[in-house]
Amino acid sequence: MIHSGKKGFELQFHWIFVLIAGALILAFFFNIAYKQKDVSQQKLQLTLATDVENIFTGAILSKETAQTLPVPPQGIAFECTETCTCRFRIDKATKDFGDKAIFAPILLKDQELIVWTVALKLPYRATNLLYITNPNIKYYFVHDETKKQLFEEITKTIPPLIQYETITPSQMPGIKEQDYHHTKFILFETDPRTLDNSFRKASASAIKIDQNGITFYEKSGTELRTVKKLGYAGLPSIYAAIFAEDATMYECGLRTAFRKLSYISQIYAERAAELEQKSTEAGMTWCVYGAGTTTVCEGATSIIGLLCEQQKSSEELATKGLDNSLIVKITNLKTQLDSMNRNYLQQSCPEIF
Repeated sequence: MIHSGKKGFELQFHWIFVLIAGALILAFFFNIAYKQKDVSQQKLQLTLATDVENIFTGAILSKETAQTLPVPPQGIAFECTETCTCRFRIDKATKDFGDKAIFAPILLKDQELIVWTVALKLPYRATNLLYITNPNIKYYFVHDETKKQLFEEITKTIPPLIQYETITPSQMPGIKEQDYHHTKFILFETDPRTLDNSFRKASASAIKIDQNGITFYEKSGTELRTVKKLGYAGLPSIYAAIFAEDATMYECGLRTAFRKLSYISQIYAERAAELEQKSTEAGMTWCVYGAGTTTVCEGATSIIGLLCEQQKSSEELATKGLDNSLIVKITNLKTQLDSMNRNYLQQSCPEIF
């Protein structure tokens, strides 16, 4: 009987050992399978992110066009940090904006993307700005009927694919939240009003556009509070503020654009110096661009001097941020450069751009 009890105990121990060992083996294989699934998902997300990046690159090269694009099931998230690290994300896979000036809400999902490309010309094309949105973002354009000029100037070129609703300032407090992912109020030369109580827990923001700049607001309860005021350089940068998630994305995107303007200004200054040399060699001594005897942009005058001023100002905007006095200077330089470039055509001289 003792011998039989011992065998029974050994048999029970044997089965317990088998169960534990089996559980460990199953856990091992389940862990491998889970990791493989996770790796596969990451690869898929990275492939999607790369495909989307290529689509954005293609879209940004298409001048003055608006089109719809499919959105991944996971949606696309966009973000810019205070140090201007800008990227988009599909689940866990991220891609930097790189040298692309992109302006978009923080999250787009469920419906097709609408992408619109507009050239930033100062006065020649510095770069293309890419605006991204979808029908889940609700835009209200708020303007006073007595102040229509700025409103009409901005809205006349917005493509039909991008939908917005026009309201007056007095109507703003009565607007109720309609279950959009985000609601944005675009205020034309008018201050924000308190929102309806239905917006208390909803995602909403606002910007105010006037002759002095663009003011960014964030929602606190039903109030819209000022975050930051920044300058703008023409309509393309106003559109950037409309579609950007916040002031940080707006500023980072324009700094990218001004960085490109800095490079191109230098190239045009060098081109102008070369044109002057070739014109002189051809006997067209009246075609003066301002090339000196020293390196281009050192003591230069005339159109080369203006291009050098533009190069220095845009470089400062790219590195130090959107100083409004420099933006005003860039805008004035645009007018001067455009006028001088046309004068060369009237004088039968080669144009610079």
